[in-house]
Amino acid sequence: MDNEKLYLLYQFTVPTEFLKEVKAAFAEALPLALQEPGCEAMYPTAVGGEPNKFVFFEIFSSDDAHAFHMEQSYAQKLFAALDGKLAGPPVVTRLRALYGTTSPA
Repeated sequence: MDNEKLYLLYQFTVPTEFLKEVKAAFAEALPLALQEPGCEAMYPTAVGGEPNKFVFFEIFSSDDAHAFHMEQSYAQKLFAALDGKLAGPPVVTRLRALYGTTSPA
């Protein structure tokens, strides 16, 4: 597996009737995920003026760290809680740093 740092961007919309439930599921899972070795950051955000449009930005130290994250019981519980509660499939973008871990001078 490729073990350079992994950046992920998830974008999805939550129908209003599921908004509270989806937010609660993320609030339960995120603190646990942030304690994982290799999980460097998770930023749950919403698009300004559109609280149903979520954008999550995640940073993992490697693909292996992300694979470990995806296998955890709380991650699986989160995915089960989201089943049928999104307006459509999430758009997932895998990103790579242009300049390693620091930007050029």
